[in-house]
Amino acid sequence: MRNDLGLRLAARTLWPLALLLPGALILVLVVVSRGLRPVHALARALGARSANVLHPIDPPEHVPVELRPLVDSLNDLLRRLDLALPGQRTFIADAAHELRSPLTALQLQLQLAVRAGTVSGDPAVLAKLDERLKRTIHLVNQLLTLAREDAAMPALTASFDLHALAAQIVADASILAEQKQIDLGLEPSELSADAAPCLIDGERHALGVLLGNLVDNAIRYTPRGGKVDVSIERDGHDVCIEVSDNGPGIEEGEIERLFDRFYRGEGVTQLGSGLGLAIARQIALRHRATLSIRKRGHAGGLVVRVEGLRAVERSD
Repeated sequence: MRNDLGLRLAARTLWPLALLLPGALILVLVVVSRGLRPVHALARALGARSANVLHPIDPPEHVPVELRPLVDSLNDLLRRLDLALPGQRTFIADAAHELRSPLTALQLQLQLAVRAGTVSGDPAVLAKLDERLKRTIHLVNQLLTLAREDAAMPALTASFDLHALAAQIVADASILAEQKQIDLGLEPSELSADAAPCLIDGERHALGVLLGNLVDNAIRYTPRGGKVDVSIERDGHDVCIEVSDNGPGIEEGEIERLFDRFYRGEGVTQLGSGLGLAIARQIALRHRATLSIRKRGHAGGLVVRVEGLRAVERSD
């Protein structure tokens, strides 16, 4: 009897709590969600920024007092970065520009002296010296290009023929390809089989640098007697560029690291600066395009693909 009475009293006491508990949990979730709303707004504002936007954050409305010091500290950091980064880019650009002319002159003087016979020494050593100078000049040029791309505003676009630009890049790279007996060509496609123009909106010089870096990389890392193909594809208003080779390729885990500045794969002996793909990706991003690399499969080699370039209709 006493046990039954105790159970009834316990049930009468606990059932209101059982009803109140879900309501209390919902109330806590609503309050926490409303309290974190300014934090989420701040995170969205930061996430929507590009890497070159460093102006101070406009704090969302009703920011809690506790978050004000965080916003002020972030704004102070952004101001300091905004002051430091342009100076760093200017220094790199100025240094690269100042080094390029004397290095080029030094290389020309060395070549003229060798031809004139005024320099004596082991021909192999002189050839190695000339090769080192070429590598240094290439690095300086890449640094200058990268500094310009880092400081560049959104691309100033104009309509131009991408197929003609690709043909020019392939023709310019043909000498290097012939030295290694590499079969380099611009693959025919549905749009280019009859050399029809492929008009796109973009910055011609920058996209020429992008395509030139991709072709140069493919030739450098493809063994003698290999093959490098450049192709252009169009799907509606979307245009993509693809550069493929049958070289040794690279491990899957290293592919993303290829876009790191100055990164060169393990065991690489070819000349290079490790900046070509970083510059290419920067140019692609400025054109709101994507640059990706994948293994070619069982055939070996790599495929580098630029997607998202916008075609324009030809006006008659």
